[in-house]
Amino acid sequence: MTTPKPAVPPIPKKVPAAVPAGKASGGLILWGVVALVLGQVLYAAGQQSQLNAALSPYSTDTGSGPLIFIGAAISIVGLVLVVRAVLRLAERIDFLYHRNGGR
Repeated sequence: MTTPKPAVPPIPKKVPAAVPAGKASGGLILWGVVALVLGQVLYAAGQQSQLNAALSPYSTDTGSGPLIFIGAAISIVGLVLVVRAVLRLAERIDFLYHRNGGR
């Protein structure tokens, strides 16, 4: 025996559209921390070089100014990367909270 087909097809259930989970933040945090550390090392090396040049009467060091600038710039870029990564992480946590029934 075969079962008869229903005369009217069943009404499909409405399923909410899937919301994208957001971008991963792990790599951004890693690069941000590396840039922060590298920038601070370069900045400190430039400061030490300028301090050594200022205290030593026989020093001819004049190239530490760009080193300080480059170190500071890399540190600022690293800070921006870390802040952006933390915002992505918060966005992802918020998404998971709402997906799992949070209000």
